[in-house]
Amino acid sequence: NRMARFQKYYPNDRRLAPLIAEIATLYDEQPKHKALLLRQALEAARDENTRARVLDDLKRLELLGHPLVIDGTTAEGTPVTTAEAQGKVVAVYFFASWSPPSVAGLEEVAYLRQTFPPEQLEVIGVSLDPTRESLEKLTKAHPFLGLVIWDGKGWESPLIRRLALNALPTLWILDRKGNLRTLNARTESEALIRRLLKEQP
Repeated sequence: NRMARFQKYYPNDRRLAPLIAEIATLYDEQPKHKALLLRQALEAARDENTRARVLDDLKRLELLGHPLVIDGTTAEGTPVTTAEAQGKVVAVYFFASWSPPSVAGLEEVAYLRQTFPPEQLEVIGVSLDPTRESLEKLTKAHPFLGLVIWDGKGWESPLIRRLALNALPTLWILDRKGNLRTLNARTESEALIRRLLKEQP
């Protein structure tokens, strides 16, 4: 194919790895094919930033389909954990006030909370805001967010690094057993939640 020919004739082109990694995002619903593309991107990576991004992408892919606990504290110090939502579907929305797409995505979060009762769906936010003030301003404008994990460390947050997150906005869905079922549910969240609610906890 064209990609293979490009790689053959221009093996040291720095554009190759980011291009393959970007193509891999089109295969979120095909994890095996996505992993194959990401491994090709890793092999082609010529700089540390690209290599780090691809390694994050591969690490997140390894989380898919397995039990996952996401925990932390709110800005007020209240403990938050997905482990307490066993039996419910859990939507975890990663966002920041400085990211216009993730602020716009809060409307989807609001829709989900209005559509599904709290005994079926738990919604947890994870904010990458640098300051408590910026987070509080956003949550006042969008009070439907509910519990929001925040530590003020942004991309360097231990939670964010453990989850290998590298893009905003991101919406993860955990099934009723606590397994991570999708790494990007922004286009099919309602249908996926309805499907997961039919599964036995």
